[in-house]
Amino acid sequence: MKNFWKILAGLVAVGAIFLALAVVLFFKTPEEQNMQVFFSKSQAVFDVEIASTPMEQMRGLMWRQSLSENSGMLFVFSRSEIQSFWMKNTLIPLDLVFIGDNGKVVDIKNDFLPCEKDPCDVYSSISPAKYVLEINSGQASKRKIEIGEVMTIK
Repeated sequence: MKNFWKILAGLVAVGAIFLALAVVLFFKTPEEQNMQVFFSKSQAVFDVEIASTPMEQMRGLMWRQSLSENSGMLFVFSRSEIQSFWMKNTLIPLDLVFIGDNGKVVDIKNDFLPCEKDPCDVYSSISPAKYVLEINSGQASKRKIEIGEVMTIK
């Protein structure tokens, strides 16, 4: 019976460690989760959620029913390279704004519709990008965001 309690205590301790790691790795403070991006020429501003971990980037905007007009998700990658996205399990039509490590917009993909059957199309930037902003479909042209303008994160 003593061994049972030792094993149980050990399992509880291991569980607590895993829970603590999950909180540190997967949950961010409100300040880390939400920021603003600003585009210099068009003066467009979006409130964004930051997707910086592989898990957040993999999930992205999947399963979201809606996204407000002034909101988006900013993917922050560890290095600048050709970035590829697909619309699997994404329910909201989107524009994708690809941004280089210097903050300049390098490519814009407009009006991507949700993928309704496999295989889903993959959309890639034409130039290396360190950041990708996902916003509601039509917002890039409505806000007059252009290739070459600079995005800053606030």
